[in-house]
This record gives sequence, structure tokens and C-alpha cells, in this order.
Amino acid sequence: MYDPDIDEDDWNKQTPKQKLLGWINQKIPMEPTTNFTKDWQDGKRLGALVDSFAPGTLKNFYVRFR
Repeated sequence: MYDPDIDEDDWNKQTPKQKLLGWINQKIPMEPTTNFTKDWQDGKRLGALVDSFAPGTLKNFYVRFR
């Protein structure tokens, strides 16, 4: 995903993993993500990502994780 705040040379130097992490952090800024292992173990980010595309799909999702 293109990020207008990143210079083109920096964008081209990023790995696909870095680009995907950047995209995830844009979609769910309330759950900062730095890796694909530890950060996903509790299910909060997956639920937040689903909710970012289909709000209300996971009823009471945020209530359980507060």
C-alpha cells in the first residue's frame, strides 16, 4: 500500500513485511503492531482488523478487551 508520507526511495527499500505492518497500523492505529507473532496471540488485533472492514460484525468485541 502506498504511503504518501514516505519518500519513494524509502518505500522501495521496505520489505513486504514492513509494508504490511505499516498497512495494518494504518487500519488499526489503536492497536500498534510491531510483529506477526506476539502481537497477534491475544486476538485483539485480528478482531480490530475485522472490525475496521466490517464494523459491528464482532458484537461486544471491544467490551471484552478493555
